Amino acid sequence: MADSQAKHRPGPMKQTNKTHKHGRHRSKGKMDEINSGRVEAKSLTRRIHILSKQQRQNRLSQIRKHKRHEVIAKKRSIGNVTSVPHIIAIIPLCLDAIDTNKIINDICTCQEAAEIINGHSGITLLSSSHKTAFTILQPPLNDIYACLDAAKVADTILFILSTSNIIDSYGQHCLSCLFAQGLPTSIIAVQGMIHCNGKKQHEMKRNIQKLVLQKFSKEKWYHLDTQQDAQRILRLAATTKLQNITYREVRPYLLAESIEYNESESNSDSGILQVTGYLRGHSLSANSLVHIPGSGDFQLLKITAPPNPISSLGLKNRRKLSDQSEIMEEDVRLLDEPDPARQESLTAEAEIDELDNDQTWPTEEELEQADEERKLKMGRTKKITVPAGTSSYQACWIVASDDDEDDFPDYDDEGLNDDDIPTAVDYREEDQPDSLADNSKADSRTVTFSTVNGDSIQYDKEMDWEDERIELERMRAEKEDRTFPDEIDTPLNIPAREAFINYRGLRSFRTSPWDPKEDLPRDYSRIFQFQNFKHTRKVILSSSEDSNVEVGWYVTLHIKNVPRFVKDNLQTHMPFVIFGLLKHEQKMSVLNFVLQRTTYYTGTIESNEKMLFQIGFRRFSASPIFSQHSTGNKHKMERFFRSNEAVVATVYCPIVFPPAPVITWKENGNGEFALVATGSLLDVNPNRIIVEKIVLSGHPYKIHKRIAVIRYMFFNREDIAWFKPVELHTKFGRRGHIKEPLGTHGHMKCIFDKQLKAQDTVCMSLFKRNFPTWDFNPIVPRCVSNVHVEEKLIDEDVDEKFEAIMDTN
Repeated sequence: MADSQAKHRPGPMKQTNKTHKHGRHRSKGKMDEINSGRVEAKSLTRRIHILSKQQRQNRLSQIRKHKRHEVIAKKRSIGNVTSVPHIIAIIPLCLDAIDTNKIINDICTCQEAAEIINGHSGITLLSSSHKTAFTILQPPLNDIYACLDAAKVADTILFILSTSNIIDSYGQHCLSCLFAQGLPTSIIAVQGMIHCNGKKQHEMKRNIQKLVLQKFSKEKWYHLDTQQDAQRILRLAATTKLQNITYREVRPYLLAESIEYNESESNSDSGILQVTGYLRGHSLSANSLVHIPGSGDFQLLKITAPPNPISSLGLKNRRKLSDQSEIMEEDVRLLDEPDPARQESLTAEAEIDELDNDQTWPTEEELEQADEERKLKMGRTKKITVPAGTSSYQACWIVASDDDEDDFPDYDDEGLNDDDIPTAVDYREEDQPDSLADNSKADSRTVTFSTVNGDSIQYDKEMDWEDERIELERMRAEKEDRTFPDEIDTPLNIPAREAFINYRGLRSFRTSPWDPKEDLPRDYSRIFQFQNFKHTRKVILSSSEDSNVEVGWYVTLHIKNVPRFVKDNLQTHMPFVIFGLLKHEQKMSVLNFVLQRTTYYTGTIESNEKMLFQIGFRRFSASPIFSQHSTGNKHKMERFFRSNEAVVATVYCPIVFPPAPVITWKENGNGEFALVATGSLLDVNPNRIIVEKIVLSGHPYKIHKRIAVIRYMFFNREDIAWFKPVELHTKFGRRGHIKEPLGTHGHMKCIFDKQLKAQDTVCMSLFKRNFPTWDFNPIVPRCVSNVHVEEKLIDEDVDEKFEAIMDTN
């Protein structure tokens, strides 16, 4: 009786006490129970030694002294008698209003006891008062490549402004390129201020101060009209702290003081180029390769040491030369020769193994056979009897038997008329009906055009209207791609399964898998790939290869197999620069750059379009493809390089270890080059998946709850069956899939997650991986810039900062 008695059940007002908060760890008793009999393992971590306050102060003091010694040693290693000269590059920012010859004359004559040495790239000045040697570079005007090469090796850049026109379009172009490449220490000077008087001089100073504050973020600029001004510029260059440029500090480089070319006896088209100068940046080995910008990579025959011209001249109060310098002042001696077993090879492409072709491509016969088998399997190949004179298009409308009726009468196409299906008949001129011909004759009339004057005719002759038409078509294509991104029309004369045979559907662009080694092109067998690029870069940059040529030595590089056109392009006072390559930097791979369009270029830039690149020290031409700068393992391809967007450009080119700045030009129709984008090197990664996206669109024809009949996406039944597994989506956010085809003209029944709206558009996204085009060319012609820049040089944003500076002064 007690067992059958009802038990008490707690009601909703029953009090519930909180459990004990012992934390998320086990208690000590539980730990003792688990670890009973076990011995705790010894810790392998090192004991941290705690420093006292006095020890910490001593440590910081040692770090400060070490950094101070490094700065002093670096400053003494440049411009001293026993070291390399201090290079000053003079770059005017106005072509017509600046006299660079007068500036160089003032610099050379500002000291009476100065010695002058004329070299191939510039003039070397030995200053007795500063106890420093200066090399003055004057790159040719309107040659942007010469300005960039001078800035690559310069320790100080002297920018010259003018009072008549402070900075013109050429100056804007130079500044954009130099800022993108990386500026060393810069000094701003103004020429012509001595001719301004009174109010005009005060107003000019205010305008120049605003411009300098905006462009250079500096508060000081200097006059450069007299020899005393030139003397002050030299003193500033000798005492100012030097800026580091990473990509040139980790590589050896050399500015040519003298050049000699000896033709080869066996081949008149090539020879040995002897380049003499001071080695800078890093030590050099004869086993390494060297690069001449715009010409390519070359091997060294040997490295010799000629007499140093600076050490041979007598300078007042100079310090005693070191033993090494005294040895180098003797006759020419051999410093280093390459070891054939260790010398870097010029092989840039990997050897293609024809027997190692795992990925095969079917032949045309196999594709035709597979197509026939698919048609037989689908049961769509039928023979029917039609009246005489019936075309193949009309035969598609003839019903062979009652078996072809659709199994879903509620959603069949019996209500369709000729207006619902796009016509596929093209009337040629001889096939037009008589009524159309009569109407065309009746509508024809004579039109009289007014004559134009001679100036308009001459203007038309000077214009290239074919280029105008092409540019207009490209602008319209870019506008259409911006308005309807990735949308294309399904072709009527080609089956969609053949036109889009290389495309596939993805359930999710972000998470769906895509093998980076799948369906690679043949060009990928010619490139090199690192197993771990970051680790390889770290090892190469930190390794110190044994070399017999140290930084600061006056050496002659004997470069073999140099083409004759390199010698023909040499010009006096044109900076000639040579860079040494790191290991693997001559090998081809896939490089990715992050680019941003310049604000003043308004033209259209399309993927796979020929462009000029400068990556650090290397200059070449290639055709990049653009993709979005996004995270994830797949990146959407961009058909056009739009403004105000950062994109990633992918090209085939030799390996360059980052960091490295990137500058991009584009050739116009008249042979001139315009700056279009700047950026930096992202990585060296052939596994970057660049996916081209296309969207096929259709329109609802009949809607019944979640089921709808869609038309105009495909135009035959076989295409619907081919793309049936691909998911559909609409512009209003609905998702669905193809259920079955209706009829034979591209109507299909689809089911969605919710009911469609009549004004909605049904889309199908297809994807295909794209690869860049192999058209790398290391030989680059000279660049003639033609950039039109808006004359808005001073922004209103710097007015407040400028006024604050003027108040403090």
